[in-house]
Amino acid sequence: MEDLPKIVARNVLRLRHEMGLSQEKLADQSKIDRSYFGKIERGDANLTIKMVGKVATGLRVQPSVLFELPKDHAYRRWVEDKSQ
Repeated sequence: MEDLPKIVARNVLRLRHEMGLSQEKLADQSKIDRSYFGKIERGDANLTIKMVGKVATGLRVQPSVLFELPKDHAYRRWVEDKSQ
């Protein structure tokens, strides 16, 4: 799944907006440099497991939430087709 950084980026951005946080505030809560946090939200960062944990902690969610596939993702549709 080459698009995994973009999926994480989309989820981080969505969750941040739902929480009403600025990028700077969430970066601070996550203890991540704000400029690097911008790379995360653009999908330009290859996150380590440790960094995923920091982002999840800042968002107050389980790390797995950051990897949730959008409903229209091809892999998700493929899995759903196979299960029927």
